[in-house]
Parts: sequence; C-alpha cells; structure tokens
Amino acid sequence: MNRIIHIGLDVHKDSIAVAVLRPDTTEVDERVIPNTPEAIRKLLSRQDRTKPKATTNVSDRGLTGHLISTFLEMSRERNESARSPG
Repeated sequence: MNRIIHIGLDVHKDSIAVAVLRPDTTEVDERVIPNTPEAIRKLLSRQDRTKPKATTNVSDRGLTGHLISTFLEMSRERNESARSPG
C-alpha cells in the first residue's frame, strides 16, 4: 500500500496554492492558504495526522519558494530530532 502524501506548493508573496494527493486516491485536494508560518504549520500538522511513511514537498524555487522550502526543511529536522530517543 502506498503511504506517501504528495504536496505541491505554488508560493506567492501573500498566498500559497496547495495541491495534496493522498495515498490510495486519484483525487487532488486543492486550496489556497495565506503565506504565513501559522498556515504552513497547520497544513503540515493536518498531514501528520494521517501518519504517512513519507511526505514529498515540491515548491517554487523563486525567493518566496526558497524561504518556504527552508522553513519546511527546518521544521522536518526539528520534528525528527524531537522523535529521536535521548
């Protein structure tokens, strides 16, 4: 069974267009969220509840996309270190 969630991000200054493809479905969930750390955290926490094996984030590599990509990498590293035993 495929447990990978694919998340596509089209990053703009004030908003982020999000497309999510969940395991075992062909329907894409599309929405627009504000370009704020809180909105991104909420989006990622929503995906964490499904307990996927892995998450693939694809983001725009312009300046705003680069900032989001860096934020995602830092969040992932922080989460992995919090899960690691002492």
